[in-house]
Amino acid sequence: MKKVKLVIYDREFLELSYDWLNNTELRAFTLSPEVTREEQNIFFTSLEKRSDYKIWGIEYNNVKIGACGFKYIKSEQAELWCYIGNSSFWGKGLGRYILNEMFRRSKSLNINEIYLHVSKYNIRAIKLYESCGFLKIKEENDLVLMEKNMVECIFFNEKYELNHGLPVNSSSLFLSQEFIDFQCNIQGKVAERFSLIEKSSKRVIAQLVLSTLDGKVWSSPVTGAFGGLDGVSGIKSEEIELMFDKVCHWLKVMYPVEKIVIKLPPDCYCDNVSQKVANSLFRTGWALDSFDLNYHLNVKDDVSCFRKGIGSSKKNRINKLDRTNAVFECEVLNFEDSYNVIKMNREAQGYPMTMDWSSIEALTVNFPSRVRYFNIVRSGVILASSICLLLNYNYIYVFYWGEHPEYRKESPIEKLAQGIYEFAINNNIDVIDIGTSTENSTPNQGLMSFKESLGCSISSKLTFCKVYYNEKN
Repeated sequence: MKKVKLVIYDREFLELSYDWLNNTELRAFTLSPEVTREEQNIFFTSLEKRSDYKIWGIEYNNVKIGACGFKYIKSEQAELWCYIGNSSFWGKGLGRYILNEMFRRSKSLNINEIYLHVSKYNIRAIKLYESCGFLKIKEENDLVLMEKNMVECIFFNEKYELNHGLPVNSSSLFLSQEFIDFQCNIQGKVAERFSLIEKSSKRVIAQLVLSTLDGKVWSSPVTGAFGGLDGVSGIKSEEIELMFDKVCHWLKVMYPVEKIVIKLPPDCYCDNVSQKVANSLFRTGWALDSFDLNYHLNVKDDVSCFRKGIGSSKKNRINKLDRTNAVFECEVLNFEDSYNVIKMNREAQGYPMTMDWSSIEALTVNFPSRVRYFNIVRSGVILASSICLLLNYNYIYVFYWGEHPEYRKESPIEKLAQGIYEFAINNNIDVIDIGTSTENSTPNQGLMSFKESLGCSISSKLTFCKVYYNEKN
């Protein structure tokens, strides 16, 4: 995971900048003049009082590598500048991560239009800026002026207005602004945000976020089990279709789009919007990319409802664990120990972890109220663990779970499932999403049988795609 951070620009960065900007190659690409130490000190001293200039140091894995900022900040407009001064980190693909973090900072500074100047000979930088949504405005004296609007109206008629760039406001974790920014920064993706506004009431009736790594393949969600359209209850099919049509058109104008992928929530999510989206996409020519089977538990008022849904052998194993003083733990202190049990379980079955511990830890630190760890513990030993995500107030998603390989014969995962069910009852959660048992539509019969034996219900989970063929072909 690339850990790029924008940090306070201190005197250590100032000293490094003096050395970096004495590199003639860097100075040529950044269009920077030669400066003396005295001029640098005057500049640094002035920063505290300036409202038209913001600067940050850039760190990569805690190593100081460069600087970036906004200048000429005025009337929601600013010029972006950025450089990696440490040449050891050139060509590492860090530029996109830095730009994404700067886009996030621009929102807090109320900057809606960003422009920059770049040498026409700096082809790599120009391609990066274009892939992040900048447009070439003009070329003069070997300099290219490029601009990016952070908020703009891209379509309107007598009833609706479609805006690009407004922050999203969703109660669902995967569609929230904070989660999108977090994942884009980690993965180096660019996210474009769209909001459909009803002009008469001035209310946002739908929002859609699409992200990309290369400008060619776009997807919702940025990452996660599902994404799709976040819309108000009662949204009309014609409004959904209008939004997707205009968003796709805008993306095609702005980027070299080849494919757009929409991974919808499973039917058990019960948001009353996704089914309409599926119908609209199907009727307007989108292809069904995958049809997956998702498993979930509908939470009733008492844990006896869970026990009724499982067989007698599973009840007996849970009772036996109870007699050996195995307990369900919902206030976990050492998260990494839980992760390691799950990792051992997956490795023993030949499945790698899709996220390393540092990535899970970052997710936990940034979303402490959304990430929950649960264990089955006996005499201080973890028999089974799970990492769950509270996607909204009444829906929990089992992100990972697994048994310690040494205790698989006791099936502690069954007692863990019962414990999560009890937790859901106590926290007014209606649905426990245990995830798919198919991969790209292909069934995993072992997983399907196991989840069905826990009393899970099945719901469909659809992914749609739209492919744009190269006109030359």
